[in-house]
Amino acid sequence: MLQRLTNYYQEHKSVFEKNFQVVLAEFEVEAIHKMRTSTKRLRALLQLIEYLSPDKFKAKKQLKKIRQLFKYAGKIREIQIEMITLTHYSEALKIKFPEYLEYLKYRERKEIARFLRALPDIDKKGKILDDKYILEIIQNISDK
Repeated sequence: MLQRLTNYYQEHKSVFEKNFQVVLAEFEVEAIHKMRTSTKRLRALLQLIEYLSPDKFKAKKQLKKIRQLFKYAGKIREIQIEMITLTHYSEALKIKFPEYLEYLKYRERKEIARFLRALPDIDKKGKILDDKYILEIIQNISDK
């Protein structure tokens, strides 16, 4: 079981980090989605680890940095989905909505700026997740 937990953590942390880099470079729709999905999986895993090691591990503390990114990325994602939906309906109905599309682009830029402003706070504290600590806790989980 411990090896599975370790592998699961490493896999989803890797997915998160890879997509986080793509998000920083391009704010690509699919990368934001995958980053948020891997965040949800990491959150569930860390909550399981807390359940298995309640006196040694607090998931909320480990998720503090990731939660902020998740929140800002979620706002960007919502706007991007709205733009995709608008484009779909625009093509289907053969009607253009240039003012609304410009408004959505403005909101997207604004949320991207908020996301980027949050990064210095995260960078000051080092890594987003403390791999060494989390992996050590996983290895010390006893089979109950």
